[in-house]
Amino acid sequence: MKKLMTIFTVLLSTILYCQDIYQNGFSAGYKAGYCYNILGCIAPISPIGDRDIKNDYQTGYNNGFVKGQQDQKHYTTQHTPTGGAYGQVKPAVQELDLSIDTDHMRDLWADYYEKRRIKKQKKIAEKQEKEAKISQLIIDRTTEVIDEIDKLKKRLKANSMNDAEIDKIITNFHYENQTLYNKYKDNVKKYGDFYVENEKLKEKISKL
Repeated sequence: MKKLMTIFTVLLSTILYCQDIYQNGFSAGYKAGYCYNILGCIAPISPIGDRDIKNDYQTGYNNGFVKGQQDQKHYTTQHTPTGGAYGQVKPAVQELDLSIDTDHMRDLWADYYEKRRIKKQKKIAEKQEKEAKISQLIIDRTTEVIDEIDKLKKRLKANSMNDAEIDKIITNFHYENQTLYNKYKDNVKKYGDFYVENEKLKEKISKL
């Protein structure tokens, strides 16, 4: 019995050893077949080789080579190279529809630029309208000072001040008012400063 067990163990070991040799040859042949004549190729993991009558390395290599060739051809028919070194095959990229309707694109751009033009014109118009309102405020407040100067002239005459002195005071106020107007008539952004100086001038006139 011991003898039979020993013989069985030896036979089994021999078979497994032969299968290992065969699989090693199959793996090497598969990689060689898959990447045959393809530069830069990286072969996938080798599958388990089908059994053959012979279990030697060379038989395994030959069978693996054939299998590698078959798998490589199947892969390249299912995928399209998309760049890189020859043989570095990548999954196919879905084709995109790059057709362009030029008339439609032209209309879109024309509409875009027309809207931009209208928007720009609207901003310019709004700015001009705002500046016109401020300019009118400057004119109105300058006119108010002139009215205050005329009232002052009447008050001074009522107080029996001589005409030469009255003309000097009135002329100085008119000059100050005109100077203030000239300073800000073309600089509407500083209307706040104009307003403060205009109020001070009115107050000075009213105190006389």
